[in-house]
Amino acid sequence: MKSGSYRFEMKRVSQALSDVRVVDLDGQPHQMAEIWSKKPTLIVFVRHFGCLFCHQQALDLKPHVADLAAHGIDLAFVGTGSPFFGVGFRDRLGLDAPIYCDEKHVSFDAAGMHRGILTLLDPRVAVKGVKAFWSGSRQGKMQGDATQQGGMLLVLPDGRVPYRFVSQYAGDHADLSTVLPELFTRVAA
Repeated sequence: MKSGSYRFEMKRVSQALSDVRVVDLDGQPHQMAEIWSKKPTLIVFVRHFGCLFCHQQALDLKPHVADLAAHGIDLAFVGTGSPFFGVGFRDRLGLDAPIYCDEKHVSFDAAGMHRGILTLLDPRVAVKGVKAFWSGSRQGKMQGDATQQGGMLLVLPDGRVPYRFVSQYAGDHADLSTVLPELFTRVAA
C-alpha cells in the first residue's frame, strides 16, 4: 500500500460534500460549504480527537498558521468525535482554528476519505506511532471512529479543489514542506 494519495489539480468539490451538515464545538450546525465560502480553506480531516497521529498533524500545522493566513488561506479541522471531545482536542493542543464534528463521518465519505480496519494494520503505522510519540504526541482515549482515516482538502470559495490528500493508513500525512509552497502558489494563481 502506497503512502497517501494526493493531487494538485483543479477539481470541484462535490455537491454531496457541500451539503453535509457538521456541528461546531458549541453544537451549532453548519453546511460544509459555509466553511470555505469566504476564503480559500485548508480543511484537515482528523481520524478522531484522541488520535496520536491527529495530535501530531495538528501540532505540525500550528507553526504554519501565520503563513497560511498571510497567503489568504483559512485552516479548519473536521473530526469524527463529538463537540465535547473536539473542545478537549482544541484545548490540549492550543488550536485557534475552527473545529467541526461529524460523528457519522458523512463529510469524510463525501470527501473520499478511506475507512476500514485494514488501514490500521499497515506496518508503517507502528513506525509512524513511534515517531509521533517521540515528537511529543500522545494517544488519548478513542474519541470518534478509529477506523476512519483523514486527509486534507484545499477548497476555494467557488468550490474548486486545487489540492486533495487522502491518508492510506493511520499516521499517513501530507508532507507540509512540499505541500504548503505549492498551495501558496495555487492560491495566488
